[in-house]
Amino acid sequence: MILSLASGWIQDFVVQCVAFGIVLFLLGRFLIPALRKILTERAKGFQDTFDRLDRSARESAERLSEIRGRLARKEDEAKKRLAAALAEGAQMKAQALADANAQAQSALNRAARETTVERDKAILELKKQTIELTMKASEIVVNRMVTPEVHTHLVDEYLGDLDRVMS
Repeated sequence: MILSLASGWIQDFVVQCVAFGIVLFLLGRFLIPALRKILTERAKGFQDTFDRLDRSARESAERLSEIRGRLARKEDEAKKRLAAALAEGAQMKAQALADANAQAQSALNRAARETTVERDKAILELKKQTIELTMKASEIVVNRMVTPEVHTHLVDEYLGDLDRVMS
């Protein structure tokens, strides 16, 4: 019985070992190559995905670098344009101030000339009025003081002076 028990146990063990060997053989022959193929394809797919991601990251980095470069150039250009506009504005301001000063000076000069002309006219008018008043006063004085004898004497004297000058 022990022998029969032992032989049953050994027999089961041998059968199980043979079955295990067959299973290992079948797994090694069919399943493991299929699994290897699937895992290899998957690893290749992962590698392709990683390669695409690396390529995409490099392209994105290149685009980002290019965009940053263009942005920097645009910023430089904007700064230059702003500086040029500021310089032009300052120049225009200086020109406007110079023009305004020139116009103001011209207006002042014109006003001074007009004032001088008006003053000279007023002085001439005053001289004219003074002369007229003096003439009227002289005429009144002469009419009152000059008698016919004095008048004849003055005319004779004037004619004598005139003859001397003419000769």
